[in-house]
Amino acid sequence: MIKLIKMRNIRPRSSAIIIKNDKILLMHRRKQGREYWVFPGGGIKKGETAEEAVVREVQEETGLTVNCKKLTCGWNKKGKNIKHSFFLCNVLGNDKPILGGPEKERSSSQNWYKPEWVEIEAISNLVLYPEEVKKFALANRSFWLRQEFLEEKSR
Repeated sequence: MIKLIKMRNIRPRSSAIIIKNDKILLMHRRKQGREYWVFPGGGIKKGETAEEAVVREVQEETGLTVNCKKLTCGWNKKGKNIKHSFFLCNVLGNDKPILGGPEKERSSSQNWYKPEWVEIEAISNLVLYPEEVKKFALANRSFWLRQEFLEEKSR
């Protein structure tokens, strides 16, 4: 079920799609007067796998520990290497997110980030980037919410 989407040339990134109790974890963001939502994640460091990056980024941004279940979709450039990977992840232990890492340090009254659990059905009404992954998440939510899928062991 991996879908590749064309994207401008950026450094490789890895993001998480985290679903629990019919809710999805997103980063609520206000930047330069715009308010929107993104999936938790960030850049892949040299020598790091996409899976390692998403686990580290989610920990830094939300304080949560996750494991990667499956690569769900990715963006690429001209059919070559994936530049932005999206993984379905499970939360291990505590599921109450807290803002941390560079996002916390850069937050102000005008520019801020906040991790929040959002009802899956509500994301259709949010300004959620990237738009293509929002559509992908909505189109595949029934598959991801199946209990046997959420309980699969990581490989």
